[in-house]
Amino acid sequence: FGGFDVLLDGVADFTRATIKGEGPAPRIPPLRLLGGLELQSDNFELRGEVEWADSQKRIADFETTTGGFTMVSASATWRPFGRDKNISLTASADNIFDVEARRAASFTKDFVALAGRDFRLTARLSF
Repeated sequence: FGGFDVLLDGVADFTRATIKGEGPAPRIPPLRLLGGLELQSDNFELRGEVEWADSQKRIADFETTTGGFTMVSASATWRPFGRDKNISLTASADNIFDVEARRAASFTKDFVALAGRDFRLTARLSF
């Protein structure tokens, strides 16, 4: 595809847990889907990623429900000397739309949300 390899990946996970005679187990995450599309060449990588998590309303006693969310992230990596050399520069943006997201399994979900919009520039040299 225009000198780029195209990679598509995805993950889905779901847990349903019950304590016999008690009801739903505490801190169980809801259905989550994560997908990414990546374009790779010797000098460049471009990646887009979407994570969707359903709301969690099946909760144990003394827990609170958790809302669902969709987060979008992207990154671009430049390797000036090609894939075989261990030097790269990456620009990334996580949670591009600044969505308020909370993990149902977190002890601190009612007090602390996941990180908001985040931009990074990373230089990497490995040997």
